[in-house]
Amino acid sequence: MKFVALFVFMLALLPRLAYLLWRWSVLPDWNVDAIGYHQLAKNLVEQGVFSLNTAAPFLPDAVRTPGYPISIATVLALFGPEPRLVLCVQIVVDSITAVLVALLARRLSHTPRAAIWAGVLYALNPLCWRYCAELYVESLLAGLVTVVFLLLIAVNRPTARRVSGLALVTAVAILFKPAVWPLLIIVLAVLLWRHTVRQALVCGAVCAIVLAPWLARNLVTFGRPMLSQVFENNLVTVSAPATLAEANAEPVVPWSPNWQSHFYEIVAQTAQIEPALMNIPEAQMTNPQRDRAQQLLAGTARKIIMQHPLAFVRSHVRGVGQALAPHEHQFWFATWTGKAWDAAVPGGMWAAIGRGDWPTVSRLARLLWGLAWVSYGIGVVLAARGGWRGHRSWAVAAGCFGLYLIVLPGPIAYDRFYVPLMPLFCLAIGLGLGAAVREVPRETRI
Repeated sequence: MKFVALFVFMLALLPRLAYLLWRWSVLPDWNVDAIGYHQLAKNLVEQGVFSLNTAAPFLPDAVRTPGYPISIATVLALFGPEPRLVLCVQIVVDSITAVLVALLARRLSHTPRAAIWAGVLYALNPLCWRYCAELYVESLLAGLVTVVFLLLIAVNRPTARRVSGLALVTAVAILFKPAVWPLLIIVLAVLLWRHTVRQALVCGAVCAIVLAPWLARNLVTFGRPMLSQVFENNLVTVSAPATLAEANAEPVVPWSPNWQSHFYEIVAQTAQIEPALMNIPEAQMTNPQRDRAQQLLAGTARKIIMQHPLAFVRSHVRGVGQALAPHEHQFWFATWTGKAWDAAVPGGMWAAIGRGDWPTVSRLARLLWGLAWVSYGIGVVLAARGGWRGHRSWAVAAGCFGLYLIVLPGPIAYDRFYVPLMPLFCLAIGLGLGAAVREVPRETRI
């Protein structure tokens, strides 16, 4: 297994390093999320505060959790202010994730064949190359999710130390991105089902201890022990505007002018509820007032969604469906040709096939599109086979977690949101290609 681990690590590291060097001058992609994470880390290093502001007053932030900004801040503090150094660390960590995927496949299947397949598939996954070379949390989160499932297998014979380690990594994953909180529910459910209430209580207690400082900080700062404001923020900025656009039969295009106009409509409705609060400039609000305003906005967003439930479901399902289709070919086509996919293939390839003018599409576009769909279809079939042939309890746990992360983003579902699922997806394909067994041997050790 040591040779396999070294082989998988090098196979993962070399293409990631080559990609990073090739794109060094344009990385990272400074979109709103990357800018936010970097600013939080920069303020931690320079100001000692967890804030998104670029100048005083540095108002405390509670939309993002501290895990990833602290990781960036650590690299910046140790190696200097160059953000691309963070990307160098991330490609090494993601290469280690490929090894962990192989190890997890080995533990589940008890065969080296499945381990090699799973590790190689993750190592050669271009989606993972790209996003470990960006200032996004999803790459490191993928590694944490893999460790959680590894440790979940290791508690086949539970000890306090193993359960505590599992709880620690689970809590850290939640501090990296609160959207993965169902991991804790899955872990507790497995412990209750296969072991004892005592083990589940130990796990819950350790998680509570790890999360307590952040919850206490928010209680002192904002007046309530919340994990994050991101869920309320997404209701206001994503779900409700998309619902209103769908209800008005408008195109549901994130951050478009009509999308923004619906957001301002939500703000205007909220201002009528409590005008004395909502008319205070944000810089002059106290922290509890800022949180109160966020809760009022979220309340208005919930009412809008309840008034148009079918529009909410349609906008959500459409966004998820669009995100689940292969998109990797679009990035590589634009990178190699300098032309946007939508400009080169108006309406997309399926529309071109429907119109009958697909032969006029460039040969490279047709090749990349065909490879993307064929590999995607084969991967889904093999992943389903691997889940069926493999360890059933693991398959159920991974399937529930995967379904949740797939459905959650809704109208703004982007392929990078699915990066934390890539280890589990490659693992399932590896089990489908390898000789999987139904139960984990009792002597499993991590």
